[in-house]
Amino acid sequence: MPALKRLAAAAFATAVVLTALILPGSPAQAGPSGPSRPSGAVAHQVTVSGFAPGATIHGCPSGYLCIYPGEGWNNDRPSLKFASRGVHELYNQYGWKYVFSNQTDNWIARICNQRGGNDCWLTIYQGELWDIFMDPVDSVVLTP
Repeated sequence: MPALKRLAAAAFATAVVLTALILPGSPAQAGPSGPSRPSGAVAHQVTVSGFAPGATIHGCPSGYLCIYPGEGWNNDRPSLKFASRGVHELYNQYGWKYVFSNQTDNWIARICNQRGGNDCWLTIYQGELWDIFMDPVDSVVLTP
């Protein structure tokens, strides 16, 4: 009898996974431009080709954290650039955006859901590009 219960549990788990993969709008199907985007803090890292420390990359000067107005380089024109230490409040940043760190000297950027640099959930290091769902993001903190 225990073998039958294990078999039934395995069949149920398989059915749940298959349903999640097939059901329209499920998280498994939601891509970067899918109709059912998550509303919480979500990001995924993107590969940057040709990164060279100390150079301007895709319009982002050396020493800066740059935010682009969508999921792309926007013809090498970031919409926001930050270089100074401390908290930088964000306003009217919605949807998915590229966030690229062209910072130097091992500086980091922290992405935060609250004003004042609070509730930070992602650290971005030099040379990293992240595609971030910005709706819940309210501030960025730059630190050495």
